[in-house]
Amino acid sequence: MSLVTSERSDRYCPISETSSVSPETMRDVAAAKLQLYEETLHDLLNQQSPDQLSGLYDMPSYDAPFVRDMLGLRGGGVKDFSDIAKTSTDHTAIRNTALNLGFLHEELGDKLEHSGRQLDVALPRDMQPIGDVSAIIVPGGAGATNGIRLLGALAAIQEGKINTSEIILTTCDRPTTEAERKRAEAQGFKSDATEFELCLGAAASLLGDISWEESTLPTPYESNDLTKVHQGWARISTPHGTQIISLSVLSAPIDSNRTMSDGSKPRRANTQETFRAAFPLLDEGGKIAIVSYDTWIPYQELAGLDTFLLENNTDVVAFGPQKTERLTGGSIQQPEQVIDEIVKVYTYYVNLLVKAETRIENQRRIQQYAETAIPDMTELRDAKMRIGYRDIPFAASSGLLHELRQEPLVDLASHGIAGQSYYSRRNATTGARVPSVNKSIYIRESVARKLADINTFLQSPEVTKFFGSAVEVYVEEGLRSTDMQSSLYHQLIPNSIRRHNSDLQEDDIYKRRDEIIAKPSTANNPSPHATGGAIDIRLRAKPSPWTPDFVADSFIDMGHVDGDTGPRNNPDYFEQATPLADEDITTQRNRRFLYNLLTAYGFTVNPHEWWHFDYGNQLWAFVRNYQLGEKAVQALFGATDN
Repeated sequence: MSLVTSERSDRYCPISETSSVSPETMRDVAAAKLQLYEETLHDLLNQQSPDQLSGLYDMPSYDAPFVRDMLGLRGGGVKDFSDIAKTSTDHTAIRNTALNLGFLHEELGDKLEHSGRQLDVALPRDMQPIGDVSAIIVPGGAGATNGIRLLGALAAIQEGKINTSEIILTTCDRPTTEAERKRAEAQGFKSDATEFELCLGAAASLLGDISWEESTLPTPYESNDLTKVHQGWARISTPHGTQIISLSVLSAPIDSNRTMSDGSKPRRANTQETFRAAFPLLDEGGKIAIVSYDTWIPYQELAGLDTFLLENNTDVVAFGPQKTERLTGGSIQQPEQVIDEIVKVYTYYVNLLVKAETRIENQRRIQQYAETAIPDMTELRDAKMRIGYRDIPFAASSGLLHELRQEPLVDLASHGIAGQSYYSRRNATTGARVPSVNKSIYIRESVARKLADINTFLQSPEVTKFFGSAVEVYVEEGLRSTDMQSSLYHQLIPNSIRRHNSDLQEDDIYKRRDEIIAKPSTANNPSPHATGGAIDIRLRAKPSPWTPDFVADSFIDMGHVDGDTGPRNNPDYFEQATPLADEDITTQRNRRFLYNLLTAYGFTVNPHEWWHFDYGNQLWAFVRNYQLGEKAVQALFGATDN
C-alpha cells in the first residue's frame, strides 16, 4: 500500500524502503502525500465546483473542511450524496481519483472463499509480496468486517504474499447491534454480543474450534483496566506446507485521558487505542502488516503510522481485499462513500503532519532541557544574601497590571495538577504532619495555567520515552500561612538543621536557616510563599490509578535527600561537583531538565533550593534583574488577603 510517493506521482513505495522511521521521515511522508492529494483533489474539485476553488488556502490544514463541504460529504455541503452519483462524468472523476490515490485497484484476483462459498471480495491482482513481518494486525470492525479482514490475512499468508506466524486481532468490548450480527451471519460468520466476541467467532468460523488461553496485558496508555487477551493456535496450508499460526484477540480498554468533542467520556476504545494495546506483543524496530477492507485500507494505514510507527518505532504496510463490485463497467459503486473516505484520510494526513512536526519540536526541547547546563549560581546566592530581595518595588497598580496584581488564587486540583502540602503529611522537617496544615495547595491563577501547560508538554510520548514512564509535575508547597512561615523560620528549620548537623555552631545554624527559609512576611515585604507566586515542585511518575496526593517512591531522581539542609540542595550542585557515577549523571540530567523546563515558562529558581521556583513575586524579580544586569523588572504579586 502507498506510504511514500516515488518520482511518479501515481506510484508508491512502502515506507520500509526508506532509511528511517523518525518523526522527520513521518513529516516528509505526510507532506509528500498531501501534495499528491492536493493535486488530485483540485482536479476533482475543478470539475465539481470550479467557482469555489478560489476560496481554498495554500495550507492543507485550512483546506480540509472546505474540500469536505465542496464535495458534499457527511454533515452537508454543496452537493448531496445523490447529486454526486448522477452523471457518468462524476463517476469517472471519482473513480480516477480513487485509483490515483490508491483507494481502489482496477484488477482483482479470484474471489476469496469461505466454507465452500465465494464472497464478493478479492485481493488486488497486482499485490506485491510484502515478505517477512512480525505480525499481521486485524483491526476489529462491525458485522462481517472481522471475518473478511481475517480471511484476507489468511489468504495473503497462504498465497505467499506475507511471511508470518502471528496474527493479532485488535478490538474492544463494544456491544454489537442486531443488524450487524445479521450481516455477519449472512456471510457465514458467527455472530455474538460484542465486537471482541465477533472476532472470536470469525476466527472459529474460518479455522474451526480454537482452544483459547485467557490472560491480560498491561495497557501502554492511561487506563484503570488491563487488556483482555485470548490466544490460540491453528494450522493452515501455505506454499511451503502446513504452518501453525498464533492468533491473539485483544480487547482494549478506553484511554482514561481521552474525551469526546463534546467533553463526554467515550463509550468504546478507538482504533488507536486498540492498536496501542498490541504494543506489548511487538518488538520495536520491527515491521507489521495491517489488513483492512476496501476503501477503509488507507485509513487503517494512517492509524498504523500514527501509533505503531510514531509511538512504537514499528514499520507499517497495509493491504486488504476489495469489493469486487466496487468498480464495474468503468463506473464506481457508492461514489459518495469513496469520496468520504478520501477526504477523511486527507484530513488525517494533515493532522499527522502537524503531529510529526510537534514531535520533532518536542525532541528538540527535550534535548535542549537535558543537555543545557544550569548556570553557576555562586554569585547569585551571595547577592541574594548580601543585598536581599524584599525591597524590590512592585509594578504600578493600574490597568492590566492592576488586574494581574489582584489575580485570584486557585486550587491546584481545579487545573488537574497533582500536589499535597509537604507539611500536611509525615515529613523530614517536622517528623510528623502538622495538624493545622491542609493538604490542598493554592497558587495564583497564572501560575496554575503555566503548570497546566507544562503538564501538557510532559504528556507527550517523547517525554514518556525519555524518562521511561509517564511523568507530571507535583507541587509540594504553594501559598503558606504567616503562622506556618513564622514557625518554620523561628523553630522548625533551625531544629532540623541541628538534627542533621550536630557540629554546627548556633551562628552557622541561623546563617544556614536564612539561606533556605525566608523571614516571615511584613505588610510590604512578603515572603515568597505568602504571594501565591512561589511553588516547591518536583517531577513524578504518574501513579495508576491517578491521585493528586503524595505517593511514595514516585519522584524522578534529583539527587535529593529529604531533610538535607546542605549545599546539595543548590540547583547547580551537580554542575559544580562533576558527576562520575551513573546515578549522578542521571541526576544532573534530571535537574537540568526541570530547571530548563520551568525557566522556559517564565519561572526563576531559588539559587539555594533546586525545587523552589517563583513567578511574579519579589524573589522572581530579583533573579530576573540579576540575570539581565539591570533593575528593569518589578514584582507583580504581593501578599495575598488569604
